[in-house]
Amino acid sequence: MKTGMADRSPIEVIEALRKRNTGKRVVSVDQLSGRGHILLDGRLAMQILNDPDLLRPAILRRMIGEGLPWTSGEEWKDARKNIRPGMTTRSFDDCLPEISQSIDDLHDQMYEAARTGESVPLVPLIAATMLRISSRAIFGIDVGVNTDRAMTLMNMASTANQLAGIGVFDTEGRISPEIMHDLRTGRDAVDEISQHILDMAKSGSFEPSRAMKCMLEWQQNDDSVTDRRIIEHTSSLLLASVETTTSMISNTFQFLSEHPEWLPKIRSEFDTMTGWPPKEIKEVERLTTVSGCCRESIRLRPPIWLVARTAPGPMVIDGDVSVAEGDRIYACLYLIHRNPDVWDQPDDYRPQRFTEQAQREGQDYLPFGLGRHYCVGAPLALTEGAMIVGRTCSKFLMSFIDEADDAPKQGFIMGPPMTARFIPSLVDGQTDR
Repeated sequence: MKTGMADRSPIEVIEALRKRNTGKRVVSVDQLSGRGHILLDGRLAMQILNDPDLLRPAILRRMIGEGLPWTSGEEWKDARKNIRPGMTTRSFDDCLPEISQSIDDLHDQMYEAARTGESVPLVPLIAATMLRISSRAIFGIDVGVNTDRAMTLMNMASTANQLAGIGVFDTEGRISPEIMHDLRTGRDAVDEISQHILDMAKSGSFEPSRAMKCMLEWQQNDDSVTDRRIIEHTSSLLLASVETTTSMISNTFQFLSEHPEWLPKIRSEFDTMTGWPPKEIKEVERLTTVSGCCRESIRLRPPIWLVARTAPGPMVIDGDVSVAEGDRIYACLYLIHRNPDVWDQPDDYRPQRFTEQAQREGQDYLPFGLGRHYCVGAPLALTEGAMIVGRTCSKFLMSFIDEADDAPKQGFIMGPPMTARFIPSLVDGQTDR
Protein backbone atom coordinates (compact mmCIF):
# COMPACT_ATOMS: atom_id res chain seq x y z
CA MET A 1 0.00 0.00 0.00
CA LYS A 2 1.48 3.33 -1.02
CA THR A 3 0.94 6.08 1.48
CA GLY A 4 3.21 8.85 0.22
CA MET A 5 3.53 11.98 2.32
CA ALA A 6 4.10 14.34 -0.56
CA ASP A 7 0.48 15.49 -0.53
CA ARG A 8 -0.78 14.18 2.84
CA SER A 9 0.40 14.58 6.40
CA PRO A 10 0.97 11.51 8.64
CA ILE A 11 -2.23 12.34 10.52
CA GLU A 12 -4.23 12.45 7.28
CA VAL A 13 -2.70 9.14 6.23
CA ILE A 14 -3.48 7.41 9.50
CA GLU A 15 -7.01 8.81 9.65
CA ALA A 16 -7.62 7.39 6.17
CA LEU A 17 -6.24 4.01 7.28
CA ARG A 18 -8.62 3.97 10.24
CA LYS A 19 -11.64 4.76 8.08
CA ARG A 20 -10.78 1.90 5.74
CA ASN A 21 -10.30 -0.51 8.65
CA THR A 22 -13.29 0.18 10.92
CA GLY A 23 -13.51 -2.25 13.82
CA LYS A 24 -9.88 -3.39 13.65
CA ARG A 25 -7.51 -2.91 16.54
CA VAL A 26 -4.39 -3.25 14.36
CA VAL A 27 -3.68 -1.83 10.92
CA SER A 28 -0.63 -3.20 9.07
CA VAL A 29 1.12 -1.24 6.31
CA ASP A 30 4.17 -1.56 4.08
CA GLN A 31 7.04 0.69 5.01
CA LEU A 32 10.34 1.69 3.51
CA SER A 33 11.88 -1.22 5.44
CA GLY A 34 9.64 -4.14 6.39
CA ARG A 35 6.14 -3.82 7.79
CA GLY A 36 4.56 -1.54 10.34
CA HIS A 37 1.67 -2.49 12.64
CA ILE A 38 -0.34 0.43 14.03
CA LEU A 39 -2.25 -0.20 17.26
CA LEU A 40 -5.56 1.66 17.47
CA ASP A 41 -6.73 0.20 20.78
CA GLY A 42 -5.56 1.40 24.18
CA ARG A 43 -5.66 -1.95 25.93
CA LEU A 44 -3.55 -3.53 23.21
CA ALA A 45 -1.16 -0.59 23.29
CA MET A 46 -0.73 -1.07 27.04
CA GLN A 47 0.35 -4.66 26.47
CA ILE A 48 2.86 -3.60 23.84
CA LEU A 49 4.33 -0.72 25.85
CA ASN A 50 4.84 -3.03 28.83
CA ASP A 51 6.33 -5.96 26.91
CA PRO A 52 9.95 -6.18 28.13
CA ASP A 53 11.10 -8.03 25.00
CA LEU A 54 10.21 -5.32 22.51
CA LEU A 55 13.07 -2.99 21.59
CA ARG A 56 13.40 0.70 20.98
CA PRO A 57 14.06 1.27 17.26
CA ALA A 58 17.80 1.14 16.61
CA ILE A 59 17.58 4.24 14.40
CA LEU A 60 16.53 6.30 17.42
CA ARG A 61 19.54 5.13 19.40
CA ARG A 62 21.85 5.93 16.50
CA MET A 63 20.32 9.37 16.08
CA ILE A 64 19.88 10.50 19.67
CA GLY A 65 22.19 8.24 21.64
CA GLU A 66 21.80 5.67 24.39
CA GLY A 67 20.09 7.93 26.89
CA LEU A 68 17.29 6.70 29.14
CA PRO A 69 14.29 7.33 26.82
CA TRP A 70 15.91 5.45 23.95
CA THR A 71 17.55 2.47 25.65
CA SER A 72 16.28 -1.10 25.82
CA GLY A 73 16.88 -4.25 27.83
CA GLU A 74 19.33 -4.39 30.71
CA GLU A 75 20.82 -0.98 29.90
CA TRP A 76 17.38 0.60 30.31
CA LYS A 77 16.72 -1.23 33.59
CA ASP A 78 20.10 -0.20 35.00
CA ALA A 79 19.77 3.44 33.96
CA ARG A 80 16.19 3.82 35.15
CA LYS A 81 16.97 2.25 38.53
CA ASN A 82 19.81 4.71 39.09
CA ILE A 83 18.22 7.89 37.67
CA ARG A 84 14.61 7.60 38.80
CA PRO A 85 15.24 8.44 42.51
CA GLY A 86 16.19 11.94 41.40
CA MET A 87 12.98 12.38 39.39
CA THR A 88 10.23 11.76 41.97
CA THR A 89 7.53 14.32 42.80
CA ARG A 90 8.93 14.77 46.31
CA SER A 91 12.36 15.57 44.94
CA PHE A 92 10.97 18.68 43.20
CA ASP A 93 9.49 20.29 46.33
CA ASP A 94 12.71 22.12 47.14
CA CYS A 95 13.12 23.54 43.64
CA LEU A 96 9.74 25.32 43.51
CA PRO A 97 11.44 28.70 44.19
CA GLU A 98 13.76 28.04 41.23
CA ILE A 99 10.86 27.19 38.93
CA SER A 100 8.98 30.26 40.15
CA GLN A 101 11.97 32.54 39.51
CA SER A 102 12.28 31.22 35.97
CA ILE A 103 8.58 31.94 35.41
CA ASP A 104 9.00 35.46 36.78
CA ASP A 105 11.87 36.02 34.33
CA LEU A 106 9.62 34.78 31.52
CA HIS A 107 7.00 37.31 32.58
CA ASP A 108 9.53 40.13 32.55
CA GLN A 109 9.87 39.56 28.82
CA MET A 110 6.10 39.40 28.39
CA TYR A 111 5.60 42.63 30.38
CA GLU A 112 8.03 44.40 28.09
CA ALA A 113 6.25 43.08 24.99
CA ALA A 114 2.88 44.10 26.46
CA ARG A 115 4.23 47.60 27.15
CA THR A 116 5.53 48.07 23.60
CA GLY A 117 2.77 46.13 21.82
CA GLU A 118 5.32 43.90 20.08
CA SER A 119 4.69 40.29 19.11
CA VAL A 120 6.68 37.49 20.75
CA PRO A 121 7.80 34.13 19.27
CA LEU A 122 6.10 31.45 21.34
CA VAL A 123 8.39 28.42 21.03
CA PRO A 124 11.76 30.13 21.67
CA LEU A 125 10.30 31.98 24.66
CA ILE A 126 8.87 28.86 26.30
CA ALA A 127 11.80 26.61 25.30
CA ALA A 128 14.36 28.94 26.89
CA THR A 129 12.35 28.94 30.11
CA MET A 130 12.03 25.16 30.03
CA LEU A 131 15.78 24.72 29.51
CA ARG A 132 16.50 26.84 32.57
CA ILE A 133 13.89 25.04 34.67
CA SER A 134 15.02 21.60 33.50
CA SER A 135 18.69 22.28 34.15
CA ARG A 136 17.92 23.57 37.65
CA ALA A 137 15.24 21.05 38.60
CA ILE A 138 16.83 17.93 37.11
CA PHE A 139 20.53 18.66 37.53
CA GLY A 140 20.73 21.45 40.12
CA ILE A 141 22.70 23.60 37.67
CA ASP A 142 21.57 26.93 36.23
CA VAL A 143 22.47 27.39 32.55
CA GLY A 144 20.54 30.66 32.43
CA VAL A 145 17.78 31.83 30.11
CA ASN A 146 19.56 30.92 26.89
CA THR A 147 17.38 30.98 23.79
CA ASP A 148 20.15 29.79 21.46
CA ARG A 149 20.80 26.66 23.52
CA ALA A 150 17.08 26.01 23.91
CA MET A 151 16.48 26.23 20.18
CA THR A 152 19.47 23.93 19.61
CA LEU A 153 17.53 21.32 21.59
CA MET A 154 14.27 22.05 19.75
CA ASN A 155 15.91 21.93 16.33
CA MET A 156 17.75 18.72 17.20
CA ALA A 157 14.44 17.12 18.21
CA SER A 158 12.83 18.37 14.99
CA THR A 159 15.63 16.97 12.80
CA ALA A 160 15.62 13.62 14.60
CA ASN A 161 11.85 13.55 14.29
CA GLN A 162 12.05 14.20 10.56
CA LEU A 163 14.55 11.40 10.08
CA ALA A 164 12.58 8.97 12.27
CA GLY A 165 9.48 9.64 10.19
CA ILE A 166 11.07 8.75 6.87
CA GLY A 167 9.78 5.41 5.71
CA VAL A 168 7.01 5.12 8.33
CA PHE A 169 4.20 6.31 6.08
CA ASP A 170 6.22 7.04 2.96
CA THR A 171 7.47 3.89 1.21
CA GLU A 172 9.50 6.00 -1.22
CA GLY A 173 11.23 8.12 1.41
CA ARG A 174 14.95 8.78 1.20
CA ILE A 175 17.41 10.13 3.74
CA SER A 176 19.13 13.19 2.33
CA PRO A 177 22.72 14.20 3.14
CA GLU A 178 21.37 17.52 4.40
CA ILE A 179 19.28 15.82 7.08
CA MET A 180 22.23 13.73 8.24
CA HIS A 181 24.45 16.82 8.37
CA ASP A 182 21.86 18.70 10.42
CA LEU A 183 21.50 15.72 12.74
CA ARG A 184 25.24 15.36 13.35
CA THR A 185 25.60 19.09 13.91
CA GLY A 186 22.66 19.13 16.31
CA ARG A 187 23.86 16.07 18.17
CA ASP A 188 27.29 17.62 18.69
CA ALA A 189 25.72 20.86 19.94
CA VAL A 190 23.44 19.07 22.41
CA ASP A 191 26.35 16.96 23.67
CA GLU A 192 28.32 20.17 24.19
CA ILE A 193 25.56 21.52 26.44
CA SER A 194 25.53 18.25 28.39
CA GLN A 195 29.32 18.28 28.71
CA HIS A 196 29.09 21.82 30.07
CA ILE A 197 26.56 20.71 32.70
CA LEU A 198 28.70 17.71 33.70
CA ASP A 199 31.84 19.84 33.92
CA MET A 200 30.08 22.31 36.24
CA ALA A 201 28.76 19.45 38.37
CA LYS A 202 32.25 18.00 38.80
CA SER A 203 34.06 21.32 39.23
CA GLY A 204 32.15 22.38 42.30
CA SER A 205 30.75 25.48 40.54
CA PHE A 206 27.32 24.20 41.49
CA GLU A 207 26.19 21.62 43.97
CA PRO A 208 24.74 18.87 41.75
CA SER A 209 21.38 17.60 42.84
CA ARG A 210 18.53 15.34 41.84
CA ALA A 211 19.17 13.34 38.66
CA MET A 212 22.76 14.56 38.24
CA LYS A 213 23.60 13.64 41.82
CA CYS A 214 22.11 10.18 41.22
CA MET A 215 24.20 9.74 38.07
CA LEU A 216 27.43 10.80 39.77
CA GLU A 217 26.76 8.40 42.64
CA TRP A 218 26.03 5.69 40.08
CA GLN A 219 29.38 6.41 38.43
CA GLN A 220 31.21 6.17 41.76
CA ASN A 221 29.74 2.72 42.39
CA ASP A 222 30.03 1.31 38.85
CA ASP A 223 33.24 1.51 36.80
CA SER A 224 31.28 0.98 33.55
CA VAL A 225 29.52 4.34 33.94
CA THR A 226 31.80 6.64 31.96
CA ASP A 227 31.47 10.39 31.50
CA ARG A 228 30.24 9.66 28.00
CA ARG A 229 27.42 7.55 29.40
CA ILE A 230 26.36 10.36 31.74
CA ILE A 231 26.45 12.80 28.83
CA GLU A 232 24.17 10.49 26.82
CA HIS A 233 21.62 10.41 29.64
CA THR A 234 21.94 14.14 30.29
CA SER A 235 21.33 14.92 26.60
CA SER A 236 18.30 12.64 26.51
CA LEU A 237 16.79 14.12 29.66
CA LEU A 238 17.31 17.63 28.30
CA LEU A 239 15.77 16.78 24.94
CA ALA A 240 12.81 15.02 26.51
CA SER A 241 12.15 17.65 29.17
CA VAL A 242 12.55 20.72 26.97
CA GLU A 243 10.93 19.63 23.71
CA THR A 244 7.88 17.73 24.96
CA THR A 245 7.09 20.14 27.81
CA THR A 246 7.49 23.13 25.52
CA SER A 247 5.01 21.47 23.17
CA MET A 248 2.50 20.80 25.97
CA ILE A 249 2.66 24.34 27.37
CA SER A 250 2.66 26.08 23.98
CA ASN A 251 -0.26 24.01 22.72
CA THR A 252 -2.18 24.68 25.95
CA PHE A 253 -1.71 28.43 25.53
CA GLN A 254 -3.04 28.20 21.98
CA PHE A 255 -6.05 26.13 23.05
CA LEU A 256 -6.85 28.65 25.80
CA SER A 257 -6.64 31.54 23.35
CA GLU A 258 -9.31 29.72 21.33
CA HIS A 259 -11.36 28.86 24.46
CA PRO A 260 -11.10 31.95 26.70
CA GLU A 261 -14.06 30.82 28.80
CA TRP A 262 -11.55 28.79 30.84
CA LEU A 263 -9.39 31.79 31.76
CA PRO A 264 -11.59 33.20 34.60
CA LYS A 265 -11.71 29.72 36.17
CA ILE A 266 -7.93 29.42 36.01
CA ARG A 267 -7.42 32.88 37.53
CA SER A 268 -9.94 32.31 40.30
CA GLU A 269 -8.30 29.02 41.25
CA PHE A 270 -4.80 30.48 41.10
CA ASP A 271 -5.85 33.28 43.47
CA THR A 272 -6.58 30.66 46.16
CA MET A 273 -2.88 29.82 46.50
CA THR A 274 -1.25 30.97 49.72
CA GLY A 275 1.33 32.96 47.83
CA TRP A 276 3.98 32.98 45.15
CA PRO A 277 6.10 30.96 44.94
CA PRO A 278 4.16 27.95 46.21
CA LYS A 279 5.85 26.24 49.14
CA GLU A 280 4.87 22.64 48.32
CA ILE A 281 3.93 20.56 45.31
CA LYS A 282 0.64 19.89 47.09
CA GLU A 283 -0.38 23.50 46.45
CA VAL A 284 0.23 23.08 42.73
CA GLU A 285 -1.64 19.78 42.68
CA ARG A 286 -4.74 21.62 43.91
CA LEU A 287 -4.80 23.68 40.69
CA THR A 288 -7.17 21.20 39.08
CA THR A 289 -8.55 23.57 36.43
CA VAL A 290 -5.24 24.51 34.86
CA SER A 291 -4.04 20.93 35.24
CA GLY A 292 -7.15 19.75 33.40
CA CYS A 293 -6.47 22.26 30.63
CA CYS A 294 -2.92 20.90 30.24
CA ARG A 295 -4.10 17.28 30.33
CA GLU A 296 -6.73 17.93 27.68
CA SER A 297 -4.10 19.61 25.54
CA ILE A 298 -1.89 16.50 25.56
CA ARG A 299 -4.92 14.33 24.89
CA LEU A 300 -5.62 16.15 21.63
CA ARG A 301 -2.01 16.84 20.73
CA PRO A 302 0.18 14.31 22.54
CA PRO A 303 3.76 15.61 22.14
CA ILE A 304 4.78 12.09 21.06
CA TRP A 305 1.77 10.82 19.14
CA LEU A 306 3.25 7.60 17.73
CA VAL A 307 5.31 5.37 20.05
CA ALA A 308 7.51 2.86 18.23
CA ARG A 309 8.88 -0.54 19.23
CA THR A 310 10.75 -3.17 17.19
CA ALA A 311 9.94 -6.89 17.27
CA PRO A 312 13.06 -8.89 18.29
CA GLY A 313 11.61 -12.02 16.64
CA PRO A 314 8.44 -13.43 15.04
CA MET A 315 5.32 -12.91 17.12
CA VAL A 316 1.54 -12.67 16.87
CA ILE A 317 -0.44 -9.73 18.22
CA ASP A 318 -4.18 -9.39 18.73
CA GLY A 319 -4.69 -13.08 18.05
CA ASP A 320 -4.08 -13.19 14.30
CA VAL A 321 -1.70 -10.43 13.20
CA SER A 322 1.67 -11.93 12.26
CA VAL A 323 4.70 -9.81 13.04
CA ALA A 324 8.10 -10.63 11.59
CA GLU A 325 11.46 -10.02 13.21
CA GLY A 326 12.41 -6.36 12.74
CA ASP A 327 8.85 -5.18 12.08
CA ARG A 328 7.80 -1.99 13.80
CA ILE A 329 4.85 -1.88 16.17
CA TYR A 330 3.33 1.53 16.84
CA ALA A 331 1.01 2.62 19.63
CA CYS A 332 -0.92 5.48 18.02
CA LEU A 333 -1.73 7.77 20.94
CA TYR A 334 -3.37 10.30 18.63
CA LEU A 335 -6.10 7.85 17.62
CA ILE A 336 -6.35 6.19 21.04
CA HIS A 337 -6.96 9.61 22.59
CA ARG A 338 -9.65 10.38 20.01
CA ASN A 339 -11.48 7.06 19.98
CA PRO A 340 -15.21 7.98 19.64
CA ASP A 341 -16.18 4.80 21.49
CA VAL A 342 -14.40 6.14 24.56
CA TRP A 343 -14.42 9.93 24.31
CA ASP A 344 -17.50 12.13 23.94
CA GLN A 345 -16.87 14.75 21.23
CA PRO A 346 -13.35 13.37 20.84
CA ASP A 347 -11.99 16.16 18.61
CA ASP A 348 -13.15 19.00 20.86
CA TYR A 349 -11.14 20.74 23.58
CA ARG A 350 -13.06 19.90 26.77
CA PRO A 351 -10.95 20.17 29.97
CA GLN A 352 -14.01 19.21 32.00
CA ARG A 353 -13.15 15.62 31.14
CA PHE A 354 -10.46 16.00 33.82
CA THR A 355 -11.92 18.69 36.09
CA GLU A 356 -15.47 17.29 36.40
CA GLN A 357 -15.50 13.77 34.99
CA ALA A 358 -12.29 12.72 36.74
CA GLN A 359 -10.70 11.09 33.70
CA ARG A 360 -7.36 9.57 34.68
CA GLU A 361 -4.41 8.07 32.93
CA GLY A 362 -5.10 4.52 31.84
CA GLN A 363 -5.51 2.39 28.75
CA ASP A 364 -7.46 5.10 26.88
CA TYR A 365 -5.21 7.98 27.89
CA LEU A 366 -1.46 7.44 27.60
CA PRO A 367 0.32 10.80 27.16
CA PHE A 368 3.25 9.68 29.32
CA GLY A 369 3.01 5.94 28.65
CA LEU A 370 2.21 3.58 31.49
CA GLY A 371 3.78 0.74 33.41
CA ARG A 372 7.46 -0.09 32.96
CA HIS A 373 8.21 2.77 30.62
CA TYR A 374 6.12 5.50 32.29
CA CYS A 375 7.91 8.82 31.78
CA VAL A 376 10.16 9.55 34.77
CA GLY A 377 9.69 13.28 34.13
CA ALA A 378 5.86 13.27 34.13
CA PRO A 379 5.50 14.74 37.66
CA LEU A 380 7.87 17.59 36.79
CA ALA A 381 6.19 18.25 33.42
CA LEU A 382 2.71 18.52 34.94
CA THR A 383 4.00 20.72 37.77
CA GLU A 384 5.74 23.03 35.31
CA GLY A 385 2.67 23.13 33.08
CA ALA A 386 0.29 24.06 35.90
CA MET A 387 2.63 26.72 37.29
CA ILE A 388 3.56 28.34 33.98
CA VAL A 389 0.10 28.27 32.40
CA GLY A 390 -1.70 29.20 35.63
CA ARG A 391 0.60 32.07 36.59
CA THR A 392 0.75 33.43 33.03
CA CYS A 393 -3.02 33.31 32.49
CA SER A 394 -3.54 35.11 35.80
CA LYS A 395 -1.54 38.06 34.44
CA PHE A 396 -1.72 38.04 30.64
CA LEU A 397 -4.00 37.57 27.67
CA MET A 398 -2.49 36.23 24.44
CA SER A 399 -3.61 37.10 20.94
CA PHE A 400 -2.05 34.60 18.54
CA ILE A 401 -0.97 35.55 15.05
CA ASP A 402 -0.45 31.96 13.84
CA GLU A 403 -2.79 29.04 14.37
CA ALA A 404 -1.69 25.65 15.68
CA ASP A 405 -1.24 22.83 13.20
CA ASP A 406 -2.96 19.57 14.14
CA ALA A 407 -1.19 17.67 11.37
CA PRO A 408 2.60 17.27 11.71
CA LYS A 409 4.38 17.09 8.39
CA GLN A 410 6.60 14.20 9.44
CA GLY A 411 7.68 12.06 12.32
CA PHE A 412 6.27 11.32 15.76
CA ILE A 413 6.24 14.78 17.40
CA MET A 414 3.11 16.95 17.51
CA GLY A 415 4.51 20.29 18.58
CA PRO A 416 3.44 23.86 17.97
CA PRO A 417 4.59 25.73 14.84
CA MET A 418 8.13 27.01 15.33
CA THR A 419 7.03 30.33 13.80
CA ALA A 420 3.96 30.93 16.01
CA ARG A 421 3.86 34.42 17.51
CA PHE A 422 1.53 36.12 19.98
CA ILE A 423 0.92 39.59 21.36
CA PRO A 424 0.62 39.67 25.17
CA SER A 425 -1.60 42.15 27.00
CA LEU A 426 -2.14 42.59 30.72
CA VAL A 427 -5.28 41.22 32.33
CA ASP A 428 -7.53 43.98 33.69
CA GLY A 429 -6.27 45.11 37.07
CA GLN A 430 -2.74 43.79 36.54
CA THR A 431 -0.66 46.97 36.78
CA ASP A 432 2.50 45.79 38.51
CA ARG A 433 4.82 42.81 38.68
